[in-house]
Amino acid sequence: MVDEDFIVEGTVSPGYESVRLMFEELFEQGSEENSQLCAYVGGERVVDLWGRLDNHNGYNADSTQLVFSCGKNLEALMLAMAVDKGWLDYSRPIAYYWPEFGANGKENITVADLLRHETGLCRFIGFQHLLEIEDLTREGIKKNLAGAKIAGLTSVWPRRGRREYHALTRGTIANEVFRRVEPRQRTLGEFLEEEVVSKLPADVFIGNNQPNCYPFKTIKSSKYCLEGLKKSLGLQSVSLVGLPMVLGYLGMEKFMPKNEQDPFAMGLFRDRIGSGQYQMIELPSANMNASARGMAIIASALANKGAHNGTRLLSEETWAKMHADPTKGEIYWGIDLRLSQGGVGVFGGRSPFYGWQGYGGSTFHWQPELKIGLAYTCTLLFPACALNLKAGRLRSEVIRCTKILRDGKHTSTKIKNQKSKRIKFSEIFFQR
Repeated sequence: MVDEDFIVEGTVSPGYESVRLMFEELFEQGSEENSQLCAYVGGERVVDLWGRLDNHNGYNADSTQLVFSCGKNLEALMLAMAVDKGWLDYSRPIAYYWPEFGANGKENITVADLLRHETGLCRFIGFQHLLEIEDLTREGIKKNLAGAKIAGLTSVWPRRGRREYHALTRGTIANEVFRRVEPRQRTLGEFLEEEVVSKLPADVFIGNNQPNCYPFKTIKSSKYCLEGLKKSLGLQSVSLVGLPMVLGYLGMEKFMPKNEQDPFAMGLFRDRIGSGQYQMIELPSANMNASARGMAIIASALANKGAHNGTRLLSEETWAKMHADPTKGEIYWGIDLRLSQGGVGVFGGRSPFYGWQGYGGSTFHWQPELKIGLAYTCTLLFPACALNLKAGRLRSEVIRCTKILRDGKHTSTKIKNQKSKRIKFSEIFFQR
């Protein structure tokens, strides 16, 4: 499955030539249809690449696409901005700001609990059962259609611990909290447009009404099994993992909870978000459309403790609070993830990077030590067993090049060969 007819455009700064070669390799092996990669170092854009298979489809550096859970970074940022302005405190109960939420034993759940996916409200906000599409439009949210239903829910905790992945629900609840403390009662979507996007500027939107937005396509599991087999046999493959890992994922997926009220198990956000009536709903955790440039500018601000080239989103004090007190917990499928009180994932050891990633491949990360802000987007989505491996390799190469330049060492345009090693599930999902 090799595509020789593809176009890659854009620029890389001296020292990052190997990043471009790696980006082009993904097209050569058939792993891409449309994709973008953008990285800033110290506020300077050092990688700005985009590619497409179809030379006539108009896809460019400013095109947007659905980036799913990368939106969790934006909701975390906007709640941090609320903390910065004194509207919100991570340690206070949500019921302090939204009294009705305290019903049915939820009175002690804090803002930090919500951002760490620890409210016990993971599986009970499904469009087809509790919430209607109209409840999650901007107008419906302001009428409290969603809030009135959410407030009456009872927490249901996982069997072990309190953390469980709030794939859709974290942003829905966060939106209700935010609009109650924001002086003008703006939703997260409105605040993003007026206080973040317009200032940087950045092409990042909750929902989709942009003319330059491109639909996604998901590789079927059966197809990916075949590609995994080819990988295991040493043949050309779009897969970055072999058949055993692919089958391991499929077996794990078989035993996922089948509660029909669980939108994640129903595949709702994968099948419906971004199309038809679902395009414009405010679902910050899963319905964000963006370009890599747009996310990378915001990532650059977060990599530089709240500011990008003179535009400050957060004070350094609040930036530190947003990233503080990371705790470990099982987020799903036996996989642990460290989450700060401000709701961002913490990856790595002494020099961690932060952020989130989206179903199928997109990535939105920042690394404060090297002041790297990076984002990758794609319209050809891989199954969860290959989640973000493409972006993970590209991010590692950007980090490698940045360290070489920082240390004054010579770098070539060849891609660094890495020895094969056993890939763990934690690395597949989170690239620690």
